[in-house]
Amino acid sequence: MLDLDQKYLTKLNDIKVSIQHSELLSAYLDEEEDELYTPLKEQFEPQIEEVYKEIASKHPLQLISVEKELLDPDYEGLFLPRILGYSVMRGQLNESVKYVKPQEHFKDILLALCNSANFDVLQLRSGKTIEIGFSLSSDIWITNLMNEISNKKVRLYLEGLKLLKYRDQLIRLTSYKGYKKQFSNFNYLTSSLPTSCADLTLNGASLVEFLVYRSKSTYESTNLEPFINKILSADLTSCNEYLKLLLVIGLYFDLTEENKVVFNKQWVKVGKAEDFNSNVFIEFNKLQENDSDLSGSSVERLHNVLGKEKGDEFKKYLEMIVEVENGGYINEEAAERMRTYYNGHEGLSLQNEASRIFIFNKFKSFIEKLQTADFHEYFEFNSVFVNYMKIFSNEKFNQNLKAVLLKYVRTLLRTYTDKRSKDYQDIKKFVQPSFVDMGLMNEKSVKELFKSKRKPRTAK
Repeated sequence: MLDLDQKYLTKLNDIKVSIQHSELLSAYLDEEEDELYTPLKEQFEPQIEEVYKEIASKHPLQLISVEKELLDPDYEGLFLPRILGYSVMRGQLNESVKYVKPQEHFKDILLALCNSANFDVLQLRSGKTIEIGFSLSSDIWITNLMNEISNKKVRLYLEGLKLLKYRDQLIRLTSYKGYKKQFSNFNYLTSSLPTSCADLTLNGASLVEFLVYRSKSTYESTNLEPFINKILSADLTSCNEYLKLLLVIGLYFDLTEENKVVFNKQWVKVGKAEDFNSNVFIEFNKLQENDSDLSGSSVERLHNVLGKEKGDEFKKYLEMIVEVENGGYINEEAAERMRTYYNGHEGLSLQNEASRIFIFNKFKSFIEKLQTADFHEYFEFNSVFVNYMKIFSNEKFNQNLKAVLLKYVRTLLRTYTDKRSKDYQDIKKFVQPSFVDMGLMNEKSVKELFKSKRKPRTAK
């Protein structure tokens, strides 16, 4: 977290003064009618949001500072429900869909909201957020929070948002994913520099998410260079999670010549670990699985940073991927290069898993970009699917490919509903034999795919 620039403090202070001298606030305070808060919100929240968006775009490491500034009661709780949601979404989750560590920033914003003179209005916009935040937090954390609230009405309200249904992990996960969709168009991710291995263990996943997000966004990235410089020069090479940071930086960011030198020095240090060869593929595979858009150009960027000279097993893998990418992976020569590499390793090796994920992501991207009118392109591309299925001879790869193809075929069947049409017949004549020949479905199952479900008869 960085301190907020003075120019933003000045802008926010001007807004704060305007709020306090506003006739809208006077009317709201005089009448004490909740509906009079709405004009106040409509007048000033867009102004606060404009400043917030600029900071998020140009100086994302200052976001926590600006949110702490907005806890000042003189802002009358404006924008608090929004940043409360941001604080809930930033927390890193474990496999049990619970926060890895207590979310103190969430607590600070929630306490400010609960202690606000405008609580009755603010709570109308915050219930779902608090409900989700509580579901991801521990019982002890919630109890400690409650102990800091003296207002019985507020405590009763909060207690009503701690729901028993969220003890079910699946319900927690489903609700969290549904809630997260509301934030897909908001820029709120931030991070801080890890200072120790313990700190990196707790915050590493959030840092990786932030770096990947910023690398793909259209927001300014030059302001992140000092931050990346500090990560590269940090004395964290003994930390297991540092390898992943190096991978992310090497894959997603264009480094200066000076930083490339520093990067390689740190890479050499990390590479001295006894289990480096396995760890680097494990972390790389995780990145590929979490980011299906990880492109060959990103791999080539990392390959170039590490140098083109022959090296360890991971360098050999990167070299192969660059050759396959540049040769056009759909071409036979490129596929043969992949086959040679793949056959040089055990079927279930981490190297071969990396190869399968890379090609599957290519296939997935191709299929997901196809429109329903482009189904003939799918027909023509099918030979490429078959070729790589033969190269890999891997059931998991086949099943993943099947899921993607089935999703597209079902979209086609929802579009081309006239069974007598040429388009429908073309799809049927291609899909039925190809799915069987590829071993994706048996004849009975694929025929069922094209059968119309009969509507149940209604009783007369």
